[in-house]
Amino acid sequence: MGIKRFFADYDYSFEQLGELILSCLDMDLFTLCIDRPNWEYDSKNVNCLMVLIAWQGISIPIAWVCLDKKGGNSNTDERMAVMSAY
Repeated sequence: MGIKRFFADYDYSFEQLGELILSCLDMDLFTLCIDRPNWEYDSKNVNCLMVLIAWQGISIPIAWVCLDKKGGNSNTDERMAVMSAY
């Protein structure tokens, strides 16, 4: 079973996802980061604001919200919303 299908059958919160990642990877020290990748997919502009755990050279997304913007910066309200999701 693919990971996408596995998660499609379950309701979970960003908090539960973050706790699962932290417990599985036995993380004692990590950094929370915020990023807003923007890319085109099938002629559509995809713009997401993400909270990630940076750990040992990798970043793992734990919370995200897709923005209704073509580009540009996120504002404080958008950043606060994605941070409060976790």
